[in-house]
Amino acid sequence: MKCPHCGHKKSRVTETRAGDDCDRRWRLCLDCACTFATFERVAIYAGRAAGYVELGAPPPPPPLLEVVPDHIPEPTKKVAG
Repeated sequence: MKCPHCGHKKSRVTETRAGDDCDRRWRLCLDCACTFATFERVAIYAGRAAGYVELGAPPPPPPLLEVVPDHIPEPTKKVAG
């Protein structure tokens, strides 16, 4: 986990508290010794189209596909009669 204070890439977890929807972890930077908190949720990989999805969250909508017609018909005129 990257330190928000100095940018160092290594930290150590000093405390973890379980919450209703996520875990809160306090971390100690191994370079500058500053502490910071992270909130972590469990996620699963749902495939290339959806990516990572949180467990318990509603599934993401399917990607929108743009359909372009091959031929656009000309509008027809009605003759009053």
